[in-house]
Amino acid sequence: MSAPLLVVLALARSASGVAQADRWVSTDRIALGVHEDGSLVNEIVRLGLLWDPDGPEGPLPVGGDWLYAGQPIEAWSVSYEKDGTSCLLVQAGPVGVSDLDLAWDGPYDSGAVTWLHGAGDTADLRVDTWLEAPWGRDVAWLEMRFEALADLDDLAVARVADPDPDAWLDGSYRTLNTAGDGVAVAEGAFDARALALAARGGQGGICSGCTSPEDVASGSTGTLEGDWQIGVWLDLGDLAAGEAVEVTFALGLAIGSEAASELARAAVDDDDHDADGQSAADGDCDDRDAGVYAGAIEVSDGVDNDCDGTVDRDSAWTDDDEDGYAEADGDCDDGDPGVHPGAEPVEGVVDADCDGLADTGDWPPALDTGEAPDTEKGCGCGRAGGSGNVSLFGLFALCLALRRRRR
Repeated sequence: MSAPLLVVLALARSASGVAQADRWVSTDRIALGVHEDGSLVNEIVRLGLLWDPDGPEGPLPVGGDWLYAGQPIEAWSVSYEKDGTSCLLVQAGPVGVSDLDLAWDGPYDSGAVTWLHGAGDTADLRVDTWLEAPWGRDVAWLEMRFEALADLDDLAVARVADPDPDAWLDGSYRTLNTAGDGVAVAEGAFDARALALAARGGQGGICSGCTSPEDVASGSTGTLEGDWQIGVWLDLGDLAAGEAVEVTFALGLAIGSEAASELARAAVDDDDHDADGQSAADGDCDDRDAGVYAGAIEVSDGVDNDCDGTVDRDSAWTDDDEDGYAEADGDCDDGDPGVHPGAEPVEGVVDADCDGLADTGDWPPALDTGEAPDTEKGCGCGRAGGSGNVSLFGLFALCLALRRRRR
């Protein structure tokens, strides 16, 4: 695997807990920082979004951080009504607005995807969010799950970003911004680098100082040039207590607005994030790990690799039939407790003791009677009786003579 893009921040990782200094992910193409509230931009390591389109083989990315310029802005928000009262939850840590701090775990790296997970509760809502970046691709996913803890009406969610790809080059915060069905994109003037934000079933908008779904919904569509924010919002409808809904926002980075939009749209529709050939609908119980899918080889790693609902069962290191031996210990049939190294023959089993040889003949085997071997076999030499000795030389000569006679 290629080295991660953000190698200079490796020293910021801590072995204990997930402090803010550890809340970032990096692949060979993209590095993203995360605030405690789930919005992008990590102020401790001063990271919002870095993009290296030619990967580790080319030079370092030109233009610096897309989000950590001027006043960093990336936010998500959710609005709803409860008992006739309007409620709004805004998460815009980079500008000092956070209504909910999340508990984080990770970062994780499966070799296909690297990700972080955060979760938190209000009195009305439980929120889970995942930040995922796949290796070798110019996309990222911002997945969110909302579970109602009370009856909620008119639930809506939005994400907003203020990309400034040219700020680190010429101090400009102007971008060419386009918004439409399901997508919004901002393109820099220097070399047309563009960041697109997309969500299935959403609506893009161009706005200024906006954070809420209503702000994005009332924003402009079409094309605007200037220092604007781009956003996408979705109407999630009503949720009864105990019900949940999931939303995936995707980022696409490319040269040109059209290419970035196509990447982001395709990422939103991609149900196989780890590229292992299975989606959740196909039985993949962890679409972030390419080694986990229905029918995968189970290994002893504390993970349900084959998605059968049991952890580590059927792996080479677990004693599934509880006979004291695992496959790694030489058990050639870990589903039959009567088959294992040293086992006695079992009716209907060819090799019960797993020695690689067929179990044949009577059991137990016949005991040695102590009778002399048949003297007609071999060369026929040896002691002829109870008296008289034959010297070693004479014995050898006699054998040689008899062998010549038999030819």
